[in-house]
Amino acid sequence: MRILFVTSLKYTDICGVITHMKNLMNGLKQLYHDVDYVTLSSIPKSIQIFVISFPTTLIKRISPDFRWMFKIILIDILFSFFILFKQLKNGYDIINVQDEMVYHSLFLVRKIFKVPVIVTAHSYVYDTLGGRNIKNSLVEQFFVNSFRHTYDRVDRIVAVDSRIKEHIVTNYNILPQKIIISKNFVDVDEFKPRTGKKMFRDMFGLPKNKFIVLCPRRLTKKNGVIYPAIACRYIKNKLNDDFILVYTGKGGTEGITIENIAHKDGVSQNIIFLGNVTHDKMKYLFNASDVVIIPSVNFKGLEEATSLSALEAMSSGIPTIASNIGGLKEIIKNNETGYLIEEKSPKEIAKKIYEVYTEDQNRIIENARHFVVKECSHIKRAKEFLKWYVEIIRNR
Repeated sequence: MRILFVTSLKYTDICGVITHMKNLMNGLKQLYHDVDYVTLSSIPKSIQIFVISFPTTLIKRISPDFRWMFKIILIDILFSFFILFKQLKNGYDIINVQDEMVYHSLFLVRKIFKVPVIVTAHSYVYDTLGGRNIKNSLVEQFFVNSFRHTYDRVDRIVAVDSRIKEHIVTNYNILPQKIIISKNFVDVDEFKPRTGKKMFRDMFGLPKNKFIVLCPRRLTKKNGVIYPAIACRYIKNKLNDDFILVYTGKGGTEGITIENIAHKDGVSQNIIFLGNVTHDKMKYLFNASDVVIIPSVNFKGLEEATSLSALEAMSSGIPTIASNIGGLKEIIKNNETGYLIEEKSPKEIAKKIYEVYTEDQNRIIENARHFVVKECSHIKRAKEFLKWYVEIIRNR
């Protein structure tokens, strides 16, 4: 089978959507299917500059929000001809789009070749726009209508957790039977327990003799990244300076807030910012850590889906602590495969980290790894997607 993946993101972007797509493509390749992709990286840089970057920069001066709307329109126009050319050349059996807005670029392919399309819904419209305040605006209406049009027209929708499915059914009036729930997944051959913790710490310049708490999140409000920083003063009461809180990721507004908290509480020496870590290196960073914290919060009514970072940590054999919200509670069974705690609770974060520090974690580690390999491996999910692809093609 020949499958085309499409997203308006860049292939090099460090985010869950790109990781999901790459993992699924790897699984399908291992099952001997042909896969290809179109991302913003597929378009020559010069064309990106003149057709997308330059016009949207001008529009940004008038309205930053309108910039996003026109950027998507321009990407869709570019993609429509590029995808048509690739379809003529390669004859794809099905197309799997990874963000709702880019579906409109498939108009020509759908019209001429009747190629079936499946969309993977990773998040909500406001999350897609980075949490921008666009309520009751023309921009909001544009994106909501864009999502609705996509959900109405695609052959099947895959939601990465049950809350996203409920959101689509409720807000877009889509029949529940059109939507499949498929939890996120990881490449269990890449993210696995490894020996050599000191060596991996050397790779990232981390101290060899400290207890490493890893928070692998973009520094945004919805990721709740300030709460581990607040928890540091409570952790310090128990562990003195024998711990380090490590943040990865950029692309948010909370970095300065965390630095202010650390300075005020006298824990600056206990916090390290690594910035963006490429996905191929994240597997080693997990192996360099002692515990992972996923402190996501309910933000404007939206909650974390089945976090890839949590699954990667669990697959890597690292005890994982996460907020008891959204898709996180669908992949972590409290005190069995990890730990669920109340959101926005620094004291509970500190208490659970101390528990991991003092108690044997072998049972949790083994249970978590077994769960991910059995239920959330890239091969298992690739087989499921193949089954859905075949059903859609037959219905066509």
